[in-house]
Amino acid sequence: MCGFSRKRGWYDEFTSKEIVINLAAQISSPLDEPFYRNNVLATINVLEAANNADVKRIIHFSSAAFLSVRKDEYARTKIEGEELV
Repeated sequence: MCGFSRKRGWYDEFTSKEIVINLAAQISSPLDEPFYRNNVLATINVLEAANNADVKRIIHFSSAAFLSVRKDEYARTKIEGEELV
């Protein structure tokens, strides 16, 4: 487990990997920023690192919030992350 919102320490670990599984999620916070950082920015970085490493398959676990009528920051950023994939 690590912070995928920053490109350090983990970014080159995708080299020679066949599959990347992304389970990252910020599920609660009194602030909005952690939701964007961990549900959107981290997904951008994972996709970029996988693409740069020529990973052939990415399994992205999202949330039922993607399909819900929720209008909170969690649902909004999970939808944004889902649209990136």
